[in-house]
Amino acid sequence: TSELWGLTTHPFLPQFVSAGDDKTLRVYDMYQRRQIAVRNVSSKVRSAAYSPDGKFIAAGFFGGGFIVFDTNTGNELVAKKHR
Repeated sequence: TSELWGLTTHPFLPQFVSAGDDKTLRVYDMYQRRQIAVRNVSSKVRSAAYSPDGKFIAAGFFGGGFIVFDTNTGNELVAKKHR
């Protein structure tokens, strides 16, 4: 099993995002108690955060680097690798 390293709640919707060693960000609905989306990423994830308006999710990777993507479309907006 993979470890969970990051958890963030949506600023106003009943949702949260988990981030971990399995190289995924998973979005869950708190009321339905189920996963509603998953995003595969290139590295182990160590942190995650919603933007204050809930439109974006940022994730920080093990070893450095980060990604920001749009929560509605899933499009990657910016990514930076360390080294």
